[in-house]
Amino acid sequence: MKKLSFVLCVFLAAIAISSCNKEKTETVADQSVAKTVDESGKEKSISLIPSVLFYDEGSLWFENADGELEWYITLNAGQTLYAYPASNESENEVVEAQKMKKAGKKDQDVYIKVLYDQKDYWILSDLVVADAKAAVVIEDTMNYSKDSIDGLSSKAAKVPVGKLVAIHNDYTCPADSDINFVKVTWRNGSERSYREVFLKSETVSTSVDDITAMRVNNKAASLKDETVIIEIVENVLSLSLTPSIEDIFTSNPVFSDYIL
Repeated sequence: MKKLSFVLCVFLAAIAISSCNKEKTETVADQSVAKTVDESGKEKSISLIPSVLFYDEGSLWFENADGELEWYITLNAGQTLYAYPASNESENEVVEAQKMKKAGKKDQDVYIKVLYDQKDYWILSDLVVADAKAAVVIEDTMNYSKDSIDGLSSKAAKVPVGKLVAIHNDYTCPADSDINFVKVTWRNGSERSYREVFLKSETVSTSVDDITAMRVNNKAASLKDETVIIEIVENVLSLSLTPSIEDIFTSNPVFSDYIL
């Protein structure tokens, strides 16, 4: 991924994309490992589980002194987080906080503990796919209910180009399959529920550049400063984008007037 400008990095940080480089060279902390201290006082490392926010938005919460959750930041779809494992022996099971309360509210939900920007937070478990990687759909595609050609349903909703999804790392396509499938979780429009389906692998991209472009595109309405918009356009178009993702970005009314 090409080095991004300071202005674009600031905007990406505002929508919680943490993959950009700063103007000065510095060591980027490894988000996939957390440092803890055991009962004997010895420091140890814990390998965390890459996880993906697939909802349009999802909030991070921190636990206050009263054991309640207070809001910290809202992230947008495609954000990679790192979930804590239930134990070192159970790599794919995440730590869950059963029925933790939000500050000032009576409702109770299930949250998972995640590392973000080198600090611990909690996020609703329903918004995140654990042991997954972010991806973006690069062409309108039919989805399959199972990983075989007869899993295709003409009544199933198409997954649209530009949709940010989460690919399950624990799925392996059968060796005898005529189609190379990936298993994904996605949310159709404003539906509250989510869907786990199979897509042809060639219809999705895991490129950081493509994902970055779509995340910026999805938050374009928040941009008001013309100078910032111009620099973001220049930087995003300098990335190595799949043609369909570039078309979505350049067709966005917020950006189209600033494209030469």
